[in-house]
Amino acid sequence: FEDNFVGVSGNNTWFTGVTNNNFYSHFAAIDFNGDNSLVVNNNTLDNNFIGISLNNVVGAPITGNSIDNGVYGIYATGGHSLVISGNTMDFIDYGVTATDSIGIKITGNDLFGGSSGGCGEARSIVKCGGTGSYGIHITSGGLNSVVAGNTVDNFDNGIGVENSTDSSIFFNTVRNITYNGIYLNNDAHSLVYANNVNNAETGIHTTGSDQ
Repeated sequence: FEDNFVGVSGNNTWFTGVTNNNFYSHFAAIDFNGDNSLVVNNNTLDNNFIGISLNNVVGAPITGNSIDNGVYGIYATGGHSLVISGNTMDFIDYGVTATDSIGIKITGNDLFGGSSGGCGEARSIVKCGGTGSYGIHITSGGLNSVVAGNTVDNFDNGIGVENSTDSSIFFNTVRNITYNGIYLNNDAHSLVYANNVNNAETGIHTTGSDQ
């Protein structure tokens, strides 16, 4: 799939699978709305503005995808019981973004930030125009979120959880961060433990949060 506005799109489908495809140079490579039991795995996505867009999707494992050179890696709005696991991203501005999602699990992903634009160089060679903006960002009504075992490298902010309740953040490696390794804003009942944060201005920053 190459040079389309959207590579693959679905609306209110059941048990759809998108596997082992290559997507290059789309506005959104994969875009699903209101789908149930969607599976997106082992795809290669390069030079797309949005890699994977999920709107009100229920029960979807998003696993084993390689997403490079883009603005948004995975963008989820609404929905519940999403599992975003084992994905690799290089030179992404916003790695995983989730808004108003319930029970989302973001685990075991390897995210490397940078300004996109087809850099395509090895991580150790070039920073690709600077850092990305956010590695993982959960906001606006997130509930029962789990962020665990991820590696987040070369972003302005590593892991941010805002305006959410009952979030668990643990066993993550966060490094080479301009500002906050882990950032909590207006959260309730968040649990943060056993994370490794290196080379950040602030390791863990909380504001307006309780318990």
